[in-house]
Amino acid sequence: MTHNSDNLREELLAMEKAHEALLDEIADLRAENEELYLDNEDLREGESLIRALIEKAPDAFFVHDLEGRFVFANQAACELLDYSREEVLSMSVQDVEYGISPEQMSAYWEDVGAGKTVHTEGLLKHKNGFHMAADIRIGLFDAAEKTVIYGIARDISERKKMEERLRQSHKMEAVGTLAGGIAHDFNNILGIILGC
Repeated sequence: MTHNSDNLREELLAMEKAHEALLDEIADLRAENEELYLDNEDLREGESLIRALIEKAPDAFFVHDLEGRFVFANQAACELLDYSREEVLSMSVQDVEYGISPEQMSAYWEDVGAGKTVHTEGLLKHKNGFHMAADIRIGLFDAAEKTVIYGIARDISERKKMEERLRQSHKMEAVGTLAGGIAHDFNNILGIILGC
């Protein structure tokens, strides 16, 4: 009987040790779980901040897949083109870009595919049908095992109008200077003729 009680005692001790080891393992897992929860919370806060910054950015921010279909557009993008977010997300790059030849588009995609950021000026189609000048930056981005292309666009229509006015002003100034010079020379010649 002593032999059975010794065996029973040994089994109980072994079970207590296993129980203590299990409790230690559970405590370790809880601590690890808490750490992961805090890390996830930090990631969620960071993602939320980045989303808020992109959403509130003054420039139009587009993301599209490799086929050119939009998968994201911030509020500025929707306002720039005067479409709702749902309308933009049902469109593709070809629906909003204007005046870019297939050769130019191919060159852009080749540069973007090589990891370069493309910076260009182009025309974007507004919902009402008019075209607006835009400063555009395009780049490649790998996110969550999915490659996408981002585009950042800024309306530069007013700047283009101001540049055109400045060019016209310079032309008028040059014409005025030329006319003044011709008048002065004509006056000198006329003075000589009248003097004779």
